[in-house]
Amino acid sequence: MTDDLRRFIRDEPVSVYEEGLARKLVRLAARRPVLAMAILSLCGFVTSAAIVFSVVHDARRAARQARELENTRQVLVSASSRAHDVDVELSDLAAGVEAIGAATVELLDRNAQDFDHTQRPLPALSASATYGGAAVSFEGIAVNWPGKTASAEMPANAARLARAERWLRQVVVDSLPSDDRKGSVAQQNAALVAGRAQLLRAFVGLDDGAFAQFPAREISVDPRKRPWYRMASVEPELHWTRPVVDAAMRTLRISAVFGLRSQGAFVGVAGCDLRVSSLARRLALDLPGFRRAYLVTEDGRIAVSDSLEASLLAGTTNPDEELNLPGVDDPVLAARLAGPDRGGYLESGERLFVFAKLVSPPWSYVAELERARYIEH
Repeated sequence: MTDDLRRFIRDEPVSVYEEGLARKLVRLAARRPVLAMAILSLCGFVTSAAIVFSVVHDARRAARQARELENTRQVLVSASSRAHDVDVELSDLAAGVEAIGAATVELLDRNAQDFDHTQRPLPALSASATYGGAAVSFEGIAVNWPGKTASAEMPANAARLARAERWLRQVVVDSLPSDDRKGSVAQQNAALVAGRAQLLRAFVGLDDGAFAQFPAREISVDPRKRPWYRMASVEPELHWTRPVVDAAMRTLRISAVFGLRSQGAFVGVAGCDLRVSSLARRLALDLPGFRRAYLVTEDGRIAVSDSLEASLLAGTTNPDEELNLPGVDDPVLAARLAGPDRGGYLESGERLFVFAKLVSPPWSYVAELERARYIEH
């Protein structure tokens, strides 16, 4: 008891009371106040540093998320805008095909005696780089029919198609830039020769083999055997076909085709051609890290890209056979494109895919970009 009293007076632990950790730390700090203050200051500094680090980390994460959100928003807006522009462009071009179809049906319903059956010679042809080096002329149309000879008169339907020149030419001219369209016929033809039109040609093929196209070009293949004719005879409503190779195997094209009906019966096909490589150049986005862009069909096949023409032409031996189009190489992207989403984005390895669906044709626009430019990990 005496020892405990002495300890109590000296503010030391006593034997009859078991002190807790907190009380022991207080006693230790009282005996070594300098050391205790130093430890307390160190703890306060570490706690403050941890709080500051957490705040800075959260702020940086929030800033990064904001940047990523803005980056993806910018990419999505750009892709949607480009897809819309392509959609409108293709719809406008296809509308011209409907005009050709309506004019052709009207001509077919008229009496054959109303037309001049005298065969007109082809205008002078010259090689065109736009047409893969093929010889063409923008001074008129070419009309062909089975069994054609240089001295024969045109049969009834061929004579009717010869009167469709105005509509065939107009559709191609309408695909020129606005300034070129406003010029004279000579200026329009110069622009066509220079390859500034979006369309390669406009044409009509009938079920008796009669065929007309602008620009004029030597024709030797029966149009009824061509893929676009078979497609339109099965699906007569206006639509864009999958890519086809032209008969001379010089270009790869997609075609807007429209099945013609007169008095309820199928009588032929009107259409226009757009070169795949030309359309592919209009798909690119002016964004950092852009790699490539392409159009994908409903079943995940690439129908338009900047490398498609060269690769398919190199492996084609029969232009009348259906082409084996390459598929989308990312299965997750293929699934997203086949789903109900009208647009979106997808991270895949080093790539960022951005897509938006078109209306006419019902394909999807896809752009590939460098993921690191937009998504930070």
